[in-house]
Amino acid sequence: IIPIASETELGTLTGVVRLPNNDPVKGAEVRVGTRAVLTGADGVFLLSGVPVKPGQTQLVQAIGPGRLRTGRADVVVSASGQLIDGIVITLSGLGNATFTVKDANGEPLPNQLVGLIGNCGNLCGCAARTTNALGEVTFDDVSPGTHFAKAVFVGADFVDVALGSARVDG
Repeated sequence: IIPIASETELGTLTGVVRLPNNDPVKGAEVRVGTRAVLTGADGVFLLSGVPVKPGQTQLVQAIGPGRLRTGRADVVVSASGQLIDGIVITLSGLGNATFTVKDANGEPLPNQLVGLIGNCGNLCGCAARTTNALGEVTFDDVSPGTHFAKAVFVGADFVDVALGSARVDG
């Protein structure tokens, strides 16, 4: 048996999801537990059916289109039929992750393919880019957090693999 709360045991949340520059976010997913809605063109959301949990903080999560940006707010729904209005959730910014590839002598390695390690299924990395003359490669518009990259060089009778990480603050 799955208990379903009556309308009198639920609350409603309204607010807006914004970017760090204050622009509204259309199509962001706003969720509390298993309840979720998408924001309108103006970034506004109305989420009904939020359980009443007196004295207990509930997490309101927002995930932007493309799932790179996230934000959060905390609410306490303490009374049946309660409306919590004016919630503002600012999504995280995006950043750049730069990696430098060097050879065994510490010299920059130009034209080396580098990929971000992720969930794409490619063992050599995702979103591959090639290093410049200074052995550097930059991945733009990555989400906050630590990102890992892999460079694989296949020689005549050897394979050389280099791993690196970069942190993007949000």
